[in-house]
Amino acid sequence: MKSSVIGDIFLIILSLVAAYFLAKTNFVANFLLATQGVKLVGIFLAGFFFTSIFTIAPAMVMIAELAIYNSLWTLAIVGGIGAVVGDYLIFLLIRDQITARVIKFFGKTELKKIVVKDLLKFKPVRWLAFLIGALIIASPLPDEFGLALIGISKIKLRYFFLTSFISNVIGILAVAGVAISFT
Repeated sequence: MKSSVIGDIFLIILSLVAAYFLAKTNFVANFLLATQGVKLVGIFLAGFFFTSIFTIAPAMVMIAELAIYNSLWTLAIVGGIGAVVGDYLIFLLIRDQITARVIKFFGKTELKKIVVKDLLKFKPVRWLAFLIGALIIASPLPDEFGLALIGISKIKLRYFFLTSFISNVIGILAVAGVAISFT
């Protein structure tokens, strides 16, 4: 467990270093010039990497650079599609672990029953988890915790895709809007 945390911290630091490198060099601009014919692929990839704690920092730098050279709506929609794919992959990886971790966290049998079985049966609690999860996804924070809350809410998959898309479009527009305001 301890080595996993150390590895995660190392990956986050590496991600921040990569973001710094991207921000201080013309890498993104040069990449966009070299791949003008496939610019939508670059936007899709920026959105895809906009989802994880390990890749969000470089993705935000890419989105900021892409906002200068592209339509905000193209960036938000194509990036939002990429983010949905990224969120879905993360969701597939963590959804089965969510309940197990919640149960393990609460430990005692009676507390497990109250929290996991009784509390999560109430629709208002599940809706609250869903709404907080959607807000986290819309923010420029990593999506993992928001996806976990949405997983707890037990929504249908089609609503997951719609929520992820709308939330990520809002998040990408916010990052791009801030980036453009500083240029």
